[in-house]
Amino acid sequence: MSPDLAPGDQLLEGRVVLVTGGASGLGLGMATAMAAHGAAVVLACRRPETGEPAAVQLREAGHDVRCVRCDVASADDLRAAVEATVTAHGRLDCMVHNAIAPTLGPTRIQDVAQDHWDAMMATAIRATFEGARAAHPHLREAGGSMILMTSAAGMEGSASLPVYAMVKAAQRTLAKGLAAEWGADGIRVNCIAPVALTPAMERAYGENPVLHERLLERTPLGRIGDPLDDVGPVAVFLASEMARFITGQTLCVDGGGFLGLCPGGVCPWGSAHLGECGGGTTCGHLATPDDGRGRRVSGGGPLGLRLSAPESQLAVLAGVLATGVHGRTGGAQLCGTRLPADPGFGTLGEGGEELVAPAHAEGVIHPVHRLRVDVKVHHCI
Repeated sequence: MSPDLAPGDQLLEGRVVLVTGGASGLGLGMATAMAAHGAAVVLACRRPETGEPAAVQLREAGHDVRCVRCDVASADDLRAAVEATVTAHGRLDCMVHNAIAPTLGPTRIQDVAQDHWDAMMATAIRATFEGARAAHPHLREAGGSMILMTSAAGMEGSASLPVYAMVKAAQRTLAKGLAAEWGADGIRVNCIAPVALTPAMERAYGENPVLHERLLERTPLGRIGDPLDDVGPVAVFLASEMARFITGQTLCVDGGGFLGLCPGGVCPWGSAHLGECGGGTTCGHLATPDDGRGRRVSGGGPLGLRLSAPESQLAVLAGVLATGVHGRTGGAQLCGTRLPADPGFGTLGEGGEELVAPAHAEGVIHPVHRLRVDVKVHHCI
């Protein structure tokens, strides 16, 4: 499958791209989009038996694509893949590091096996380091770019995939360092944080039947992305002259699922209606529907949010939250940002009083006489 392009729309004509993990999923989607935009693409794949058929299919569609064997956990393999690319095409304009060891299902940190830790470190962090070192002289000569695949988990953390979140955060930080160091060489370095339907995602759906529903709930655009049609064009953009003044950045390609400190993207820990009051006391704790691993829990949940007080003071112990206050005058929202160690407070005043907002909050609650208070937990970063 190739995107429909009008004549003259090929943004990568004459450029050479190396994509690790290019046999399937996100890697193949990006490679296909980049080839459709005129790039000569090399798929660096650990298993040629899967990479070569992908290359053949793209060549049959009229694209310049070849496959080289590369286990990104091996520095020698990464250097060999870069050199094979330069030998075949005479240059290297963009390196996309996409390959990573398979993630396990939801796993508590104390249950992570040593071999899984080692594999994630090798394929994400060390491979980025070694790949960057191998590609640097060629990218400098071409005035090229490097693209790393990261994740919103690397920005907000993950209670169920802690090692994956850690290595993705490390890749994002390394990208910023490389961007600062390599800017003088005319090399740009950026990250893509995608959510797309890949074979790995489909396996995750099988392991966690509620995952798909959760992802849709936290995605404003209401669907899961496609590796070719949604993520591929972003890789094309970052590798092209259209992004010539962009470096050190992370583009979230996830339908709005991660919105940083803006409370538009809802964390899958859930929400709770904490009660109603008519000028009295409202007390409650955030009761999450489950703990992220398919088990139902009750109580305050992992973020420790609490609503209490005679005047309905809002005590925020951690995280980012929004309270929807519904009454005879309509609804309003209080949006808080991540807090320091000490709790902050806002007061939902009784009829006629406005919200007394702490320094870390924004927004005003309109006067209401009867309150219904709902709390949603948003991203914690």
